[in-house]
Amino acid sequence: MSFKDPKFTGFKSLDQLIEHVEHDKLVLHSFTYGTRPPLTHDDFVAKVKEWIHKGAALPDK
Repeated sequence: MSFKDPKFTGFKSLDQLIEHVEHDKLVLHSFTYGTRPPLTHDDFVAKVKEWIHKGAALPDK
């Protein structure tokens, strides 16, 4: 739910969220430093875009 809350993210649209996960230096850094996520940055961006394009549904909501 936090991803969709503009008060939490500061983003006025989900398109801004896509821009953030694609280009923000801290997001990019998290895929190259320390314990890495179980997917690549490109895969993560693709999943975020897919979620948004399918309506950004929240499970159990």
